[in-house]
Amino acid sequence: GALVLLHACAHNPTGVDPTQEQWRAIAALMKEKGLVPLMDSAYQGYASGDLVTDAWAMRFFESEGFEMFLCQSFAKNLGLYGERIGMLHVITSSPQEASAVLSQLKLVIRPMYSSPPIHGAHLVMKVLGDEERLNRWKVQLKEMADRILEVRAGLRKGLEDKGTPGTWNHVTDQIGMFSYTGLSEKQCVSLMNDYHIYLLKSGRISLAGLNKNNLAYMVDSVDAVVRAEQPLGNSKKPLFAHITEAPIDPILGTTQLYNADTDSKKINLGVGAYRTEAGKPYVLPVIEEAEAEMLKEVGTSINKEYSTIDGPAALKTVTQKLCFGEESAAFREGRIASVQALSGTGALRVVAEFAKTHFPASTHEVWVSDPTWGNHLAIFKKAGLEVKQYPYWNENTKGLDFEGMLAALQKAQLGALVLLH
Repeated sequence: GALVLLHACAHNPTGVDPTQEQWRAIAALMKEKGLVPLMDSAYQGYASGDLVTDAWAMRFFESEGFEMFLCQSFAKNLGLYGERIGMLHVITSSPQEASAVLSQLKLVIRPMYSSPPIHGAHLVMKVLGDEERLNRWKVQLKEMADRILEVRAGLRKGLEDKGTPGTWNHVTDQIGMFSYTGLSEKQCVSLMNDYHIYLLKSGRISLAGLNKNNLAYMVDSVDAVVRAEQPLGNSKKPLFAHITEAPIDPILGTTQLYNADTDSKKINLGVGAYRTEAGKPYVLPVIEEAEAEMLKEVGTSINKEYSTIDGPAALKTVTQKLCFGEESAAFREGRIASVQALSGTGALRVVAEFAKTHFPASTHEVWVSDPTWGNHLAIFKKAGLEVKQYPYWNENTKGLDFEGMLAALQKAQLGALVLLH
């Protein structure tokens, strides 16, 4: 009954996704071992530029009859970072089970954040629920994904043309917003301190921070740091006196350092938020249009009342279709219990609390990729679950450690959650 967290597409931080053949092998092993999939879908449409292509793993697991959790975020693909709009979908074996699970999820949510915010929910419904607007979103999403692919190609070509030591094909072999560059921690620190380029010490960069204006500087800087490592008393204490300064967040903290830097050449490759070719935040045109339409409806069909604990029914319908397709058996048979969550992070946290409360104590085990998004480990540890990690990144090939992944999951206990991303 262990949970295994799997990244649905565009794995964060590596950018390395299993092939369809490998997904089938992962699913077969999980069935054999009785493991529970927990899919984290934060980048649907952002990996390949196509919503259906990026939903392949989610829809395959559903078609294989898995009972599973799926956490869905609209931060990246709709640019709704601050709205914190996400969904948690739970596929069960019957409509009756879906109803029971939904009732228990509401009990988890009520003391956690009471009810979800409604603004982002309306925006998602207006985009997904309008066929013409949905089609325009697909075009805009493809444009975003294509720009990232161009950046990947430019970064690889620049490093190879410069003869930077090492191999750089992994930059274009990977997919999605992030690249696991293979740079060492020392090289990353040098990029920050000496070249004003802010990235994670693991070598993970957000490609959205690169554009035609700064790509050459990035190439020159990476080349430089890579070459540099080539062989050559009694008083009463105040109540909070014992509290020490916490370390900055490994991801969001890079932006703090970036903002404090005054160098004109600085580049922020830390936080995964899309930027235009001009390096500016991007509001998708479909979101601008939907928001303008919403303003006209405030006071009539839209108000500022509390939302329901589980979110609007229409939001559930359009997001279930996006994940699983309207022809899926789980959707047609009403076997999906869905709740709106505070983005993908909130959905994961609800899963953790639900598993802790309703799964047998012997299966309080979650399997997460190594490496993974920095928040994954904390989310499940905070809920009191035992977190284990399966190998994912092969440093030698700069690709998926598929054999290591399967070997580790062979050791997972029956019913464990597996996080797929």
